[in-house]
Amino acid sequence: MKKKRLAKARPRIQAKPAPGPRLSVRMVETPAPYAEVSIHEPITEDSMERLFEATRAELLRYRPRRVLVDMSDAPMALSISDLNGLTKLVSGTFAGVVERLAVVMRPADVPPEKFFEPAMINRGMPTHVTFDMSDAIDWLTAKLLPVR
Repeated sequence: MKKKRLAKARPRIQAKPAPGPRLSVRMVETPAPYAEVSIHEPITEDSMERLFEATRAELLRYRPRRVLVDMSDAPMALSISDLNGLTKLVSGTFAGVVERLAVVMRPADVPPEKFFEPAMINRGMPTHVTFDMSDAIDWLTAKLLPVR
């Protein structure tokens, strides 16, 4: 009787893990401290939710009251519908937690409809969208006026 030859086990090919989002989060200590989120990759419909989840996880660690999102190094290709979805994600997660949100975008990426800022304000989250970093920091660190 012939012995069966055992087949050699093939080496397992492990799938490369998906690269993590390229963003950084740090706390900036000023009289009105804020978290600075810098996004360093293109923002598309496919990457939007992944970037939001990574940002949310980092911000929940710091629990800031004010947040600056710097997207000046990140080209953005989002439709009005995508921005509406992003508005729902951000306001649903951070309204009542974050006092102020400042967003710095590239001038070419600021949509002419100026949809994001009023939509966020209407959802209870004071937001300022600009392409000037110093303007965003000034607005973010300014004293809050009492609600009338």
